This record gives sequence, C-alpha cells and structure tokens, in this order.
Amino acid sequence: MSSRMMLTKFSENEKKISSETSAFNVALEGEANYAAKIGVIISMFALIEDYAPFLLQLFTGMSKEDSRSVMGVFRAFSNRIDLLKAVYKPKGSNSVDSIIGTHYVGLLNEANKIRNKYAHAQYATTRKSIVLTPFSSDYNRTTERVEQTLADFDKDINRMRRIICELHALVYRMEIPASVHKRLQKQGL
Repeated sequence: MSSRMMLTKFSENEKKISSETSAFNVALEGEANYAAKIGVIISMFALIEDYAPFLLQLFTGMSKEDSRSVMGVFRAFSNRIDLLKAVYKPKGSNSVDSIIGTHYVGLLNEANKIRNKYAHAQYATTRKSIVLTPFSSDYNRTTERVEQTLADFDKDINRMRRIICELHALVYRMEIPASVHKRLQKQGL
C-alpha cells in the first residue's frame, strides 16, 4: 500500500485524541511506593555512572579532564565499561589493575543490569506486588515477567547502595573491600 493511499484512510479526530491523553495513565501512576523506589534506583545509577571516568583515571594515570573527555565519547554505559576492560586486561589477569578492574567493572556491570531492569521495563500491578516485563521492547530477548514486592525493590536499592560505597571508598580513600584485598594478597601483591 502506498503512503498516498494510506493517507486517504486517516481521519482527524483531535478531540478524541485529547480526551484519551487526559485519561491515559500507566501502572506506576497508581503505585507511588513502587514509583519512588524506581526513582531511587535510577538516581543511584546516575551516581554510579559518574565513577567510570575516575576508574579510567586510576587505571591510566590520565588527568581528570582527559578521562571525562574520553568517557564522554561513549554514550552507552556498556561501551564505557568495555573501555575500562580494554585498559586493564592487557596487563595480565594477576596484575593489580586486573584484579581491581575485574572487581569494579563487575560492580558497574551489576549496577547497569539492575538499572536496566527497571528503566526498560513495562509495569503491571497486582494486589500485593508489581509485575515487571524487563526489556519488553527488545525483540531479540525472550519475554519474561518478574513479580516483585517492595522488599524485592529494597534488595536492589541496598545492593546499589553497597556498590556506590565501594566505588566511593576506592576513588576517594583508595580503600578496597576485604575480598579484593585477599585476592591481591593471594597473588603476593
């Protein structure tokens, strides 16, 4: 069907569209507690995202300005993570950079996964929970439905909180968690 033929089948009805617009809402509009938790997760991810240039600076020794400029070239967070991996991997799996990089890039990946679960989901509600369909518009994935309570959201929020604190400790105090310290000691570093 040509676009010219299709246009002849359309009719204008601004009044109906406007009426539907004012009545339209989504599941989260009626669920303030869930919506607030999703907002917290998204805002925590924004904090986590901001640590990527600091990690690049740590692994390369480049200036803060240069690391921010380099990271700014990559729009997708996953590409920024790939850049960090590319910097520390050639140093060998038992190097300090690789041990530390593997841990912190793992945290960035985990945070990205948590954030994407909520940011790219469609939502529905039940009486006791909310149902997420993560990545609902990614047609290359199998559709899944995840039922979550407020406690499930709190687990993800607490995990994001831990990730932020580990990143902050590394970047601002050069402190690492015990698990990373043990791995470094095991390698004699």
